[in-house]
Amino acid sequence: MCEEGGEFVLGWGLQVPGGTFPDDIPSDLIATCDFAPSLDPTEIPIACAEVVLLFTIESTPVLTLPTEPQQVDVRLHRAPGPLGFPDIWAELAFYDGPRVFVANSSVLDPASPTIELPYDMVLSEEECGPYNIGTPLEPKDNCGDQMWHGVELDLDEDATVFHGTHLMGSNEGDEVGVWVQTARDYGKLPQFCDIPVRFFSFMVVSETE
Repeated sequence: MCEEGGEFVLGWGLQVPGGTFPDDIPSDLIATCDFAPSLDPTEIPIACAEVVLLFTIESTPVLTLPTEPQQVDVRLHRAPGPLGFPDIWAELAFYDGPRVFVANSSVLDPASPTIELPYDMVLSEEECGPYNIGTPLEPKDNCGDQMWHGVELDLDEDATVFHGTHLMGSNEGDEVGVWVQTARDYGKLPQFCDIPVRFFSFMVVSETE
């Protein structure tokens, strides 16, 4: 599976319209908020009493969102990350739709009781590589080789999803999709590479069948 990984399966971000990133993102948030569908299907505008959040999600396969305004339960934790960028975990539980969990972080586990990883997610002991992934303009990654990791989830059938892959499964009658865009570790970076040594970016979506 790992040899088949490394594709683009997910890109997501979080903004505070009219605010300052990342300072205006709450460190911890548990709230019932309002969702109004956007004309842009990649946007998820969430209006909470203390803050307005704009999530953007692009995924392959595409995430299906509710088409009607409704409330959504929000859990969010922000922690200081490397190089001035925050580590963020967020969960959006729509009243008439899916439960969406996303994370962009240099560590897998959120160090906060506000939010927990879904389905007992842990880092797999399996790893693949090393790989050196270049671009059409740069055939070699100047930051060096990287190892690709998987994450394990406790579903009806135990699942391991590697860097750059997507998996569909089930759990007690719910359909569960897992997108792992990034689960990689450079081990050690040259001084000129201003990216985190280790980084995780993933999404877990569950919906009652």
